[in-house]
Amino acid sequence: MKWIKSPNSVLILFLTTILQGIAQPNYPLQPEQAQLITSDIKNFLEAYEQLTIESDTIQILQTHYFDGASVGLKEYISRFSLNANDLSKSIAKFPDDYQKIRSFYNEAETTKIGYINELIRYKEVLPQAMFPPTYLIVADHKGIAQASKYGQLISIELKYTDNSEALKNTCVHELTHFQQAMTMGIQKYTGMYSKENNMLDMILREGTAEFITYKLVRKNPEQFKKLSHYEADEMNLWKKFQADLKSQASDYWLNVTYDDNNKGVPIQMGYGLGYKIVEAYYNKQEDKNQALKDILMMEDVTSLYQQSGYQGSN
Repeated sequence: MKWIKSPNSVLILFLTTILQGIAQPNYPLQPEQAQLITSDIKNFLEAYEQLTIESDTIQILQTHYFDGASVGLKEYISRFSLNANDLSKSIAKFPDDYQKIRSFYNEAETTKIGYINELIRYKEVLPQAMFPPTYLIVADHKGIAQASKYGQLISIELKYTDNSEALKNTCVHELTHFQQAMTMGIQKYTGMYSKENNMLDMILREGTAEFITYKLVRKNPEQFKKLSHYEADEMNLWKKFQADLKSQASDYWLNVTYDDNNKGVPIQMGYGLGYKIVEAYYNKQEDKNQALKDILMMEDVTSLYQQSGYQGSN
């Protein structure tokens, strides 16, 4: 999940309406029945192949891509105000990345097989998991991925067309946010965004998704770059976190901007820190099944944080 800071420095928290109005989503409980939906990529390529120097790029994208949007793409559009004009500008600015989409789509069946295999492993870790669809879409080169009431929404053009491992990591991460919402209950999950002094809540929420993804399901923490960046300066960052937590200065830990390449600041170090806290808590518990329930429920984040015993050491 991306936390985005707008140019006017107002924190925009997306996902405040995730799953609202759905008490019991009717999604499959068996991973083999899960869907990886690529219809929007197919529509994009139909539009893309018609683009020429003389063509009306915006009209072609609107007619062949946006007008045929899946429910997942429609949800993404409503959240991020994606439109044909923005997409046209991104295609012009990053042509190489959009050219890769054809090769990615040609391997869609292989991608789907790999996706289902990840969900089978996911079911072994979380037997009660529910599997909403994952929508792979084409957007304006921001690399946004989020859970929603319709399933996971993942834009592929920035970093996934030639990196299947990164795509799998993101699919599992966003699926875990869905399980958190189901475990906590919708009101508590969404309410955490408007809760006062919620920095620790958000860090542990993201840390839980990363821990389940990289440690328990995919077993590849070496691919978790935010963790390696955090561990490279762990004690100093731990001290910074202690000070920032008191003042609720969450920007360094949770936010990312797109218009200035984050000014050279390492992105979202709270994800790595949250992983470490959740890992420490999980390792201390004898009953691992109960530990998983605890970190998904996050009934009392302060207590979980304290019980972890994590003090910024490897």
